[in-house]
Amino acid sequence: MTSANVRYREAVLLTNTYPYGTGETFLHEELKYVAAEFKKIYIYPLYLPREINKKRGSQNSYGNTVLLQREIPSNVIIMEPLLKCDHKSIPGLLLY
Repeated sequence: MTSANVRYREAVLLTNTYPYGTGETFLHEELKYVAAEFKKIYIYPLYLPREINKKRGSQNSYGNTVLLQREIPSNVIIMEPLLKCDHKSIPGLLLY
């Protein structure tokens, strides 16, 4: 791909919890290669893992704690999670 095409291409990546937590390790390895092909990549995690959510003190706009995330390329932008709770948590979904 030519560098001229890279300047205009953007991508959206929907993940379960990446870049937070320890899952989805394949994404972490592949992201550096994919990021080279796009001007910007927007990552939307589905939710923030509860166990990680308790580890930090400051809060984001959802009232969730700010998390340590894995290192990502500079053109990757992490967006707010799509859900406020784990989609597999019935009590969480009822309170949502």
